[in-house]
Amino acid sequence: RRVLFRSAIVLNNLFPSEIYGVNVRTFEIDAAGCFQLVNYRKALPGLFQLDTQIVAFSSLPEARDKVAYYLNRPEERKAIAAAAYARAQAEHTYEQRLQLLLSTLQGKAAGYPFL
Repeated sequence: RRVLFRSAIVLNNLFPSEIYGVNVRTFEIDAAGCFQLVNYRKALPGLFQLDTQIVAFSSLPEARDKVAYYLNRPEERKAIAAAAYARAQAEHTYEQRLQLLLSTLQGKAAGYPFL
């Protein structure tokens, strides 16, 4: 936990079989107020605004370039992390996820359709 909070950039390298969505760490990192760099997935733009609330990469060279870029911009990282934190608290809490799950099971919601 201390490592997370002391990290300038938290790299969230998603499992390759996670083709469409993201893992729970995506939300946990943002809810902790940390800056993260995460693999791009199709669902990501529906969850967070790219480059203003979360930063994504599609290849290892792109990840390296973004790490180099953001390491030298602490204020930009702080602003993105703060925006991600606000979005996570407003829309991505466990309570909200559970309510959506139950509503989906009851046929009252369509789940999380981001395509």
